[in-house]
Amino acid sequence: MISNLIVRQRGRARTERGGDDSSSAAELAARTSDGFDVALFWDSDSGRLWVDVLHTDTGESFRIAAPPAHALDVFYHPFTYCLAT
Repeated sequence: MISNLIVRQRGRARTERGGDDSSSAAELAARTSDGFDVALFWDSDSGRLWVDVLHTDTGESFRIAAPPAHALDVFYHPFTYCLAT
C-alpha cells in the first residue's frame, strides 16, 4: 500500500524504501495541528503524491507515499499510515 517512507531527524534524511525530493513538486494542501506541520505534495512529472510531517518542537520529520485514492486520508491521518508500514 505505501511505496516509500523517508524519516528525517533534525535536518538529515534517511530513505527507507527509496524516494527523493523533486523540483517539479507542488504543495497541494498544508495544515498545522498540535505542533505538527503536515503538507501534501504532488510531483507533476511522475504523478507521485506524498505527505511530509514535521514536528516543530524537535525538528524531526517523515514522509509517507500517498496513493492517489487515499491522498487526503493520508494527509489528515498521517500517523495511521505511518504505523501501517
